[in-house]
Amino acid sequence: METQSDVAAVRQTVMVVDDIPANITLVGETLRDDYKVIAASGGILAIELVQRYPPDLILLDIMMPDMDGYAVCRWLKQDPRFAAIPVIFLTARDGSEDEVYGLQVGAADYITKPLNAAILRSRIRTQFALSNAYRKLDEYRLQLEKRVEEEVAKRQLQEKLLQQRSRMAAIGEMMDAIAHQWKQPLNAISMNTQMLPLDWQDGRVDAAYIEDYLTRFNRQLDHLNHTLTEFRSFFRPDKALQSVDLRQTLESVLLLMTDELRSQRIHCYLLPQQADEPPLLVHGIANEIKHIFINLIVNARDVFSERLSESREIFFTFSHSEAAVVVTVCDSAGGIPEAVIPHIFDPGFTTKGDQGGSGIGLYLCRQIVNKNQGELTVENGERGACFTLKLPLPERQLTEAI
Repeated sequence: METQSDVAAVRQTVMVVDDIPANITLVGETLRDDYKVIAASGGILAIELVQRYPPDLILLDIMMPDMDGYAVCRWLKQDPRFAAIPVIFLTARDGSEDEVYGLQVGAADYITKPLNAAILRSRIRTQFALSNAYRKLDEYRLQLEKRVEEEVAKRQLQEKLLQQRSRMAAIGEMMDAIAHQWKQPLNAISMNTQMLPLDWQDGRVDAAYIEDYLTRFNRQLDHLNHTLTEFRSFFRPDKALQSVDLRQTLESVLLLMTDELRSQRIHCYLLPQQADEPPLLVHGIANEIKHIFINLIVNARDVFSERLSESREIFFTFSHSEAAVVVTVCDSAGGIPEAVIPHIFDPGFTTKGDQGGSGIGLYLCRQIVNKNQGELTVENGERGACFTLKLPLPERQLTEAI
């Protein structure tokens, strides 16, 4: 059972500030059944009491000899500790300009004397209801901010996991490329090594034979070393922005994937750079741009294999606009279903079903492009899908960043 002390413990506190004791007594008698009432006989004493025992609401007279109510209200509203305490002016000054000024200095309400008990209690209940509503709004705001922070952290974790998955997928693709690149020179070295004893027995080994043998052997070693260098460069954690030649970057990727593309009967077409053609430079990270090209090539390769395509061609074209370098990558795989195109860059979206598609390659491609203030889009061309990559010229990137 609730005791009287329990009720008192939860009662809200109202401070009455007035220099006339009879007024304080009258207000106290009016409110004592519903609220805990404390009194201050002047403005200075009210400020002292507020700092020691902050009330839930203040009934404030205006005309007081030591410090008027306007000054007390201004002081309260300028202190962050007490600014939220509702102040109701309870005064004999009934001029409209007085009421306007009282509200301007921060009062929540303005009541003129003589006191009407019912109106006073109603106005106080209204202010407490508003205070409770504001408090709940603050609680909701804090909860919302916390929820937003949690969702942002969750999204950042998901992004990190997607990037890790994409990197592991890229490692797998690159390992396949390395295996294809190394298979032919290793087979050639093995075959030449096996033939050497037989040629020695047949008397074919002389100075010219040794020179030719070493030339072919060193050619294969150079191929292996170049492939390994490209592989190490791709996975080096280089995050420094630099000037990147898109054509050279693509040529490097095609060289690295040459044997794999040949084994899949995929033909890549890239017009050679003309003597007077300027470099296709952008500002970015070379390895990330390689990642884009590799994903686009691998995406076309997978579609060729899935559809058992006879014609397996990928066409690369470069052009300039006023503000960007434009690269188009078009294949002859028959195109993308129209229902799929709006979702092709969504994280986790794949059309490969149980065949092992992660749905993160194209998503990460667009993330990289967006980070570099570029654009990556796709549409169906005459023979298949056409991806268009636009990356801003270095001068445009720096201007927009500033």
